[in-house]
This record gives sequence, C-alpha cells and structure tokens, in this order.
Amino acid sequence: MNNLLLFAIAIIPVILISKYVHGKDKNKEPVGLLALLFLSGVASCFLVIFVSMFLTPYLPFMQIDTSQPNNFLDVLLYSFVGVALIEECCKFLMTYAIGYRNRSFDEVYDIVVYSVFVALGFAGFENILYVFQSGIVTGILRAVLAVPGHACDGLFMGYYLSLAKIAHLKKNKEAERNYIIKSIFVPVVLHGIYDFCCFAGNNIIILVFVVFVIAMYWIAIKKLNLVAKNNRNFFAKKKRPYDNTEATPTSNTTFLTEEIIKNANENNIKENNSSEYFTVIPRDNGPNLNSNSDNFTFGEYGVPYVPDLSEHQIIDYAPITKEQSAEYIPELPINEFNNQENNVPQPENIAPLEPVQPLVDLTPEHNNYQPEQTEQPKFCVYCGAKLTGPFCSSCGHKVKE
Repeated sequence: MNNLLLFAIAIIPVILISKYVHGKDKNKEPVGLLALLFLSGVASCFLVIFVSMFLTPYLPFMQIDTSQPNNFLDVLLYSFVGVALIEECCKFLMTYAIGYRNRSFDEVYDIVVYSVFVALGFAGFENILYVFQSGIVTGILRAVLAVPGHACDGLFMGYYLSLAKIAHLKKNKEAERNYIIKSIFVPVVLHGIYDFCCFAGNNIIILVFVVFVIAMYWIAIKKLNLVAKNNRNFFAKKKRPYDNTEATPTSNTTFLTEEIIKNANENNIKENNSSEYFTVIPRDNGPNLNSNSDNFTFGEYGVPYVPDLSEHQIIDYAPITKEQSAEYIPELPINEFNNQENNVPQPENIAPLEPVQPLVDLTPEHNNYQPEQTEQPKFCVYCGAKLTGPFCSSCGHKVKE
C-alpha cells in the first residue's frame, strides 16, 4: 500500500501536466507517437547515466557531493554542465530524432507537445526513483517543483523547434540553425539556474529560486497559450476571405457564395413553379398515369406528360415572349400595329391606289364555274401496271375496254 501511494505521488503530476498540454492541441496527435515520445524520455534517463559515468573520471566537478558544501565554481559547472547540459542534450536528441522529423509534425503546436512528452517521460522516471528513495515529502516537493520544471524546459525547447521548422519551410537554413541552438541553449540555462539554486544551499539564493520558479512558470504558460492560439498547419493554403463555400472557381475566377447560391435556387424554384414552365396539351392516355391526375408520378412529385409532336407542329424558331427575358417581343393587336410609325408613309401628292378587282370571278356562284374533271387512271388486269396506252408497257397485253 505504501509503495502504491509513493508511485501515485510520483506519477500524478506527470499525468496532470501531460493532459493539460495535450488538451490545448485541437488536432490531436497519434497516441502511438505520444507513447513513443514518452518512452524515449524514459530512455533518455539511461542515456544520461551512461554519459555521466563516462565523463566523471575526466571532469573533477562531476565527482562532487551535492549534500555537502562545495566550491562555488564546482557547483556552477556541475549544475550547468554536469546536469543541465547532459540531460537537455539527451532529451533534445529524442525530440529531434522522433518528433522533429516525423510526418505528423505538420502544425506549430505539435512539436511543443512532443518535447513536453519527452521531458515528462524523463521527469516521471526520475521522480519515481527519488520518491521511492526519499519518501512522500520529497515526492510532494518534486511534484510542485521538479516535474513542472522539466515540463517548462521541454516547452521552451518545443517553442524554438517550432520556429526552426518554420524557417526550414522558408528555406532559411541560417535561421533554422539559430533556432535549433536556442532550443538547446535556453532549456540548459533554465535548468542550470534551477539546479544551481538547489545545490548552493544559501538562504538568499533560495529566495531568488522562488522568484525564478514563479517567473519561469508564468512565462512558460504564456508561451504555451501563445503557440496554441496561433497554431496553424504548415502546408494548408489560406482561403480567400469571400470563399465561404467549397465551390470551385469559375472562368472569371470568382467564387459562388452562400447568398448567391440561395438566391439562384429561390429564383429557379419560383420559375419552375410558374404556369409557364410546362405547357399542358390535351392528349390521350399516356404511360404510367396516376389515377388522380393527368401526370405520371416520379417519387413524390408529379411530372406533366407531354405527347410527341407531329411534323407540322414542329417549328425551328419562336421568339421569346416571357416578359422577364431580355429578348421579349411584345405582341400588338392588328389595329394598333397598322397605326405604328414603322408603316411606309404615303406621299401627299399621289392618290392612294384603289384595290384591284379580279377580271374574272372564279367562285362557284358566278360564271357557271365547273370544276375540272380528272380521268381516273387505269391498270392492267394481268400484271397491275399503270396503263398509258392501248397496250400494257409491262406485260404487253392489250387493254380491254
């Protein structure tokens, strides 16, 4: 039970901070990638132990006992080089190798999440070792100071790596290199100040430490909110301000807005529902008739049935007589049309021509008019060919009278 309590004290601050940082990411990162980054942070602890064991015989300040008073210079070197530089470089290698070059790193905020998860993996494993070794009080102090301190170091590392990524996409190699150096330098300085204040054992430095921790937390949260608020995709194209729909551009490179589409649909519905949209033609029974109307049904809608036109009903061209059309041709009565100015004017000195009377009245009521009698054609009784003389031109038989 005691071990379970110690483990909870060591791991709860890690869970809370990771949830807070991850919650500000609107487009969540793959769970597998985040787990890999966290485990790489744990692996960086073993890398730090290996590097420290390798450098200890060659660097005297690496051999000091921090629980005893030591030379100021040795404490300074141990804090900034023996601890801060080695730990932050190992965490940077994991973040850069797994996160910075990952395909999922397509937004500004992503690398901040990556670097914080690596830092929390390191802090979580280190915290478990310290808490199980020193007890509950150490676990509570580290939950307030050490774990958030590692998270802040990772946050600043991710902040400058995001700027390096932007410089990389802009093909500015010098700026990318400078931001990568800052992503290591700034966390090393912050981590070194934190450790130096802890190892110095001076009351005045303890007061500086409190002010430093509060300032670091405040700046880190401010940076986190700034990056989360201005988060954007590196590769997404910006939409035009008037591009409110997913419509494709027309030939004149304009976009249909929702208002234009709405008006067009309303006008189309209004026109289609007008009485001029369909021409009702009397007809015989058509196919698929509904018993209640002359229209055959199509789903829930009725469609007027229009029969096929005969040849004499088909015309090649007809003027548009709808008043809303630009080609509207008004229809005028005959008496109004004769009075229009378009008629050919008659000269004043010439009398109007009298109507010409026909010379012969050919109506049936006059002049004993008789319609012309046409002779019925004759056909051969043997082969059926049309006869034009006394003999059949087809079979040669003589025509019978």
